[in-house]
Amino acid sequence: MDFAKPAAPRASRIRRDPVPAEKPASLEKALWRSSREWEIGLAIIGMILFALAIDAAWVGISAVMS
Repeated sequence: MDFAKPAAPRASRIRRDPVPAEKPASLEKALWRSSREWEIGLAIIGMILFALAIDAAWVGISAVMS
């Protein structure tokens, strides 16, 4: 049996700029304002406040009905 050598992988034809080592200062400030961690934290706070509002309404309705 004669096995052929596997072909060498072809180099990518897409030209890319090298990744910069540091982020620009203006980009860091913009990311701080729209950070995903802030968004997740605010969503959790919103859910807790909504649950407290429903709980307060439930207690109020219970007080009126009793």
